[in-house]
Amino acid sequence: MNLSEVQSLFCHQLLGSNLRLSAELKSLEISGPFPAEQLLQLYRNNFYISLCDYLEACFPTVSALVGEEFFRQLSKKFIQQTPLTEAPLAHYGTGFSSFISTYTPTAELPYLAEMATLEWYLENAKTSFHTELFPFKALAELAEAQQSDIRFLLTPGVSIIDAQSPVFSIWKAIHSDNPEHNELEQMDMSQKEQILIYPTSPSTGRPGAELTLISNDHYQLIRAFKAGTALSDLVLAADFQQQLSHWISLGVINNFSLEKHS
Repeated sequence: MNLSEVQSLFCHQLLGSNLRLSAELKSLEISGPFPAEQLLQLYRNNFYISLCDYLEACFPTVSALVGEEFFRQLSKKFIQQTPLTEAPLAHYGTGFSSFISTYTPTAELPYLAEMATLEWYLENAKTSFHTELFPFKALAELAEAQQSDIRFLLTPGVSIIDAQSPVFSIWKAIHSDNPEHNELEQMDMSQKEQILIYPTSPSTGRPGAELTLISNDHYQLIRAFKAGTALSDLVLAADFQQQLSHWISLGVINNFSLEKHS
């Protein structure tokens, strides 16, 4: 049996529901201070605990909404259905929102999957800290003929959500200094919200993430920026210059290009 086959057997044993050691692994005659089944069970427990802790750190609001015990069950199911494919955990929570939307006990709670999306975008923004400042001098030096080709570039880590439920309001209520449970109970769960998530500005000198509600007009404009739409193809609102300056100051936009980007 080669190394790849042994690793495959171990992975299957680790993620499977059968706690007894498979015949194939028994045939390897694993030796140590404890029986092989006990060693595997210890490793299995540590494996699940570590990944559940990681997911809870990424999705604290989801955990708060469903309770710690159910969140652990939810995480364990996700881990079983979404095995690790790389050692770093940086991308491991990517599919958590999709899993929540299809997992039977949570499929009828759309706000929960959207909250997972919001928290994952926040996590991405936190790890996208940058120091690049907007190149105002280069922008001012453009010829008039070039200005229509300007494409404003969003800072890495910027995301927008067109939520079908009030996930921003829920997030804000739960993370308030004085959370009110009746505030959540009285909330209209069919209320739609459009949300902007972005890394903290380089001027703060510290990594972090911010989120804010935005209007539909601003959502559509940022969406167009994200798609690489040229200035000449945008429908500009009366407050475009003011809003552009605001987003640049926040670090939402940190560059521009004259060529379409993918």
